[in-house]
Amino acid sequence: MASDAELTDAELERIQRASIQYQTEIDPAHVRELLEETSPDLLDGLSGVTGYNRLPPEEQLAREIQFFRACEADPNTRPDDPAFLFTKMTVEQGISTITAYDEYHRFEPCVEKVFELDDDQIADLHSYITAFKDSDYFTTLRQDTQPFLEHFPKWNPANLTADNVLFGKKLYESVVNICERGFPNLLAMKRVLDGERPENEPLQRKSATSVRRELTDTDSMNAVYFDLIVKKFDPRLRNGIAHGDLLNETTQQEVRIPTEDRSYSYEEFNKVITANIANALFLTGTFMALVDWEFQMRQFDESGRDTLAL
Repeated sequence: MASDAELTDAELERIQRASIQYQTEIDPAHVRELLEETSPDLLDGLSGVTGYNRLPPEEQLAREIQFFRACEADPNTRPDDPAFLFTKMTVEQGISTITAYDEYHRFEPCVEKVFELDDDQIADLHSYITAFKDSDYFTTLRQDTQPFLEHFPKWNPANLTADNVLFGKKLYESVVNICERGFPNLLAMKRVLDGERPENEPLQRKSATSVRRELTDTDSMNAVYFDLIVKKFDPRLRNGIAHGDLLNETTQQEVRIPTEDRSYSYEEFNKVITANIANALFLTGTFMALVDWEFQMRQFDESGRDTLAL
């Protein structure tokens, strides 16, 4: 294991990948200085996952490297160790924020079903998620996640002004990319429930429309765990924004898409944005952390298992 004065090749690779995710140059020497000077703790001083993501990239990486070094020194982690605590915090904070938007009822069937997966199913889904995190698809998801996490806490669904509509439009642009990259991961869980062993490449290469269609297929019994999530994605609004067809009718307090023959009152528009902020929160971290959590907990007997405060 490396001393505090040096970074391993694996740690340098982690920094390089993070530079792509954050779309900024990260100085390995600065990360090393933080490790030497502060010996950061992964959870120290954080009020939640959003607090962690607001840290400068170098500090996030220093905390991660410190954490992984601790795990290497003591691989026999337990439910009260940082690895489990951070995963637990990711799930609980994500669910708490979604609940605050009054949207959790749409995600509850999926969350509860993760707990009901048998050992082989959770292992297959965890394998898929692990492979996804090692792929360029995850990197593109993270690129869209950073601006989203920075801006969504400023969203006020009760604000029925033209300025707030413009802010909601910018939020939805990042949400669209998150959903189109994250929905295939929900499809992976559906495929596991269907008795398959999904792989990243085929699912990530499916068209966004076909992914949504399968996740909302009324003839498929296992779509019931995902349809309430996916149906709140509004492809007409997505197309209107992407093609520059969105009109903000300030005098009428409505958003209009002429090419789709569709209008939204400001209140309706805000509800669409809020629902899809919840979707993005679930897809950027909560769902993957939930799978990690349940897989990790299966490694312990019942006396060693912890519970989530959901």
